[in-house]
Amino acid sequence: MTMRTDAILAVWNDVAPAREAEFNDWYVRDHLPDRLAIQGFRCGRRWLSTGGSTRYFTFYEIDDVGVMHSRAYLDRHGNPTEWTRKIMPAFVGMNRSICRVTAKQGRGDGGVAAVLRLTPGAGGEAALRHWIAAEALPAIMGLPGVVSACLWELDPQASRMPDTAETRLRQGEDATIAWAVVVEATREEEAGPVAKILMPAKPGRLETYRLLCSLGHDPAAAGPGGN
Repeated sequence: MTMRTDAILAVWNDVAPAREAEFNDWYVRDHLPDRLAIQGFRCGRRWLSTGGSTRYFTFYEIDDVGVMHSRAYLDRHGNPTEWTRKIMPAFVGMNRSICRVTAKQGRGDGGVAAVLRLTPGAGGEAALRHWIAAEALPAIMGLPGVVSACLWELDPQASRMPDTAETRLRQGEDATIAWAVVVEATREEEAGPVAKILMPAKPGRLETYRLLCSLGHDPAAAGPGGN
């Protein structure tokens, strides 16, 4: 990914099988355009798991973590569209994480994303961050087919949402990640060696996704809606 900003809204979720077709239609026709109409949202990209991971992964590049508590964003949360009200209860296993991008390399957008979640040990954050930025990401960028790589770190305060009309539509509390290394490549097989490079950081298992669609900021597409 060509990271244009240093902040991310990342969402992982499954969906009730009976609602999946409509969920995908809603995301493309209603939800992505709505989010990308908000000031501070720069780009949104949707991904589908290639197997064994949470089925859907979406991330938005945002100007800064403060965008997630801006009046424009909270107004959307307080006034979800009728379609959002219908679809949101079908979300399963929602993980919604507001992250700072603390290291990044590369300038390309790939058709495949590899995600490795990390949980740094207490007091070891600075050393792990330095190792990822100075050693792991350059090594990953040397792999054939890799076009970009970055480190996301959760901002816990920004990730805390007030009670809104939309949050009340979801079942239970949203989960969050701690850290994640996110790599984009041209093909799925090119993402596999990433896990070996990150092995010293004791990451979770490799999650791979293929790109479904992307959308850039469009202030002309304003309208109420949720997520």
